[in-house]
Amino acid sequence: MIFASIKETFVFRKHSRFIATIALGFFTWTSGGFFSLAHAAKLEANKPSVKSVPQLQQKSPRVEERFSKLTEELENTLADTKADHVSKKTRLKAGHDEIIKLDTEMRAQFAATEQKLKAAKLPAAILERHRKFVKHYDDNLSELKGNVARVENAKNQAEIEVEVEKTHKHLKRVKAPSAHQKLDPNNLPNRKRSIVWREPRTKKEAFGKDFKRDKQAWESQPRIMVAANGTLAGLLVSNSINAITLPAADDLAETTDVQFTPEIQAKALELGNNPVKIYEWVKNNFKYEPYYGSLKGAQQTLLEKSGNDFDQASLLIALLRASNIPAKYVYGTIEMPAERAMAWLGVKDPKVPGDIIASGSIPATGIKDSTGKITTIRLEHVWVEAFVNMYPSFGAKSGAGNAWTPIDPSFKENKIKDSINISKIVKFNEVEYLSKQSTASPSLSYLHTLEDYHTATYQGTMREMFYATKIIEKEFGIFMGTLPYKIVVVGSRFSGIDATLRHKITISLNDLRIPMKSATYSD
Repeated sequence: MIFASIKETFVFRKHSRFIATIALGFFTWTSGGFFSLAHAAKLEANKPSVKSVPQLQQKSPRVEERFSKLTEELENTLADTKADHVSKKTRLKAGHDEIIKLDTEMRAQFAATEQKLKAAKLPAAILERHRKFVKHYDDNLSELKGNVARVENAKNQAEIEVEVEKTHKHLKRVKAPSAHQKLDPNNLPNRKRSIVWREPRTKKEAFGKDFKRDKQAWESQPRIMVAANGTLAGLLVSNSINAITLPAADDLAETTDVQFTPEIQAKALELGNNPVKIYEWVKNNFKYEPYYGSLKGAQQTLLEKSGNDFDQASLLIALLRASNIPAKYVYGTIEMPAERAMAWLGVKDPKVPGDIIASGSIPATGIKDSTGKITTIRLEHVWVEAFVNMYPSFGAKSGAGNAWTPIDPSFKENKIKDSINISKIVKFNEVEYLSKQSTASPSLSYLHTLEDYHTATYQGTMREMFYATKIIEKEFGIFMGTLPYKIVVVGSRFSGIDATLRHKITISLNDLRIPMKSATYSD
């Protein structure tokens, strides 16, 4: 749902775990490995169901696993700078004898695999690849045997050193790449996101490059006239005070992000299908998360009780439309004082809000005063417009709508609480745990203790015990007709979120039978 999509590509090697192991320390990964494919298929077919295995059982290592471990041990031994060459020669000879024994089992599996490939009447190309695979194995094994023989026949220390080094280079060259990646403390998967500032757009024309023309633009829509004793300024969201864009069918429709699931319909009914109650419920109960683009959609936001401006807007729109209340997204650039941004994000340092927003890839900038202090945060943002009965009820009553009003469920102030070290309040009683001889693990037992403490102490969710912020709930019973920040520019209004604003995962599958043929799926 975002300009920058997340892409992952997978090479389709069905059940390739076996070949990765036999590719093993022993020279096979460069030749394809169809022996492993068939053997892995057999393992999958014979694998017992989950129901038939009450508990995990320790299995003895397979031949290819023993083969891999042995060759890896030999390579490490020969690489040991502290060991003398005589001991390396002795270990190499013993390892060679073990490999010869394992080779008998390996060849039995090769033969069985070839029979299965023939019985399955697979294309000749697959059988040929399997045979190339076996030949590749044979060539490498022959080279190892020759290396070992030359080490044994070496007549003096110098010759032994030369032949041992040749053998070590061979084993190192053909060793299978390890699946385990060494830890790089400077490249952790959960490292803090880098802060990249993107300047927010301040002119409507700039948004036009990324958004399709608004089909519901007010200039091309029929008008209705509103009678009033006083001014409607501030209540009607339109380019003309007395001209209102009528809702279209799309403003009541389901979309990819707005789904009328049973849970959403039930919640809308529970809230009386009342627009103000729906808005206040989302605003007061859903934590704001600073990331860019539509990621969760209405249903997942409902389940997780959190989301960014896009996702909370989707949930609000879904609840409104399920209540037969037209609603749409509005995308633009806004400004707010730094103090208000601090309350919104639940931080105390005025330097932090801008960094938090920018690290979420949200186009934003900090506006500084003459002293260099950031006083205003400007960012691109999404809010909602709902077509409700603003006159005379200010949305408090359900019924025929007569005006579009702006509402933003994602913007809410937070009360910043002091951090709590819950481990000092709820302590783990080791003596009590051991005396009960509980079958539950210590961590699970402590979790139950935390749940008991939460039930007795808190009324809200369990995360309130750990998070240092809490939403300041506000209920006015009406729509105010304004937003709690300054609108710099409205870039676009739309009934459904465009694909360019939605996070996507692309999966490519390569067909081994047809090189480089792939299928891509996006959501």
